[in-house]
Amino acid sequence: MAIKIPVKCQENWDHMSPTSQGMLCSKCQIEVIDFTNWKTEDIVSYVQKSNTKVCGKLWATPVKTNYKSNFWKKLHVQQLRFGLMLSGLLFTKFVHAENQIRNIIYDQVKEQKDVKDSITIKGMVTDESDQPLSGVHIYQVSNKEFISTDDKGIFTFNYSNAQNFRYLRLSIRSVGYDKQEIVHDLSKNPILKVKLTEAIYEMGEVIVSYPTARPPKNVDMSKQLK
Repeated sequence: MAIKIPVKCQENWDHMSPTSQGMLCSKCQIEVIDFTNWKTEDIVSYVQKSNTKVCGKLWATPVKTNYKSNFWKKLHVQQLRFGLMLSGLLFTKFVHAENQIRNIIYDQVKEQKDVKDSITIKGMVTDESDQPLSGVHIYQVSNKEFISTDDKGIFTFNYSNAQNFRYLRLSIRSVGYDKQEIVHDLSKNPILKVKLTEAIYEMGEVIVSYPTARPPKNVDMSKQLK
């Protein structure tokens, strides 16, 4: 099942009149539904239940997730280390495997000691041309709290790390831009520099299409005709 707009509308969304669910197109006198924050199943249900043509606004670009490469590199190393530990349990003596486990736990505890209980996190959000963006929301995914950037695109907040986490997941959102998610290393805590990409959307009649069934291959038609 796919949701698409076969014929794109060339009207300007910002020049339309606001309605309860989107904007009113003065040219067609049709309400253009803002589907940008809808779930896929809700859009499908709305289109299927409608008895008339449905015009809508959809994002043309997917949501970006920008995890820092060093996070995934360390995660991969930990997974590799864990795999080697399991191999050691199978092919080496128990004492040797026990020493490996003790060393891994020691490394992890030592890493956690580097993380402070209260951390000041600073950063700056810009667009693709390095112009600062104000009013951008920075969400702390763990506790659902958020702050906003000032007129210079700068944000600062104090994070109380009571559970002694090593990483903090942040979600950066602003109207008209693709959302970004970042995993921030609290032990290093550098100044964050986030660059948002302008979101691209498309408008027009929204169509729900279904995959067509393909005919079976290698069918002996001579048997069908008898």
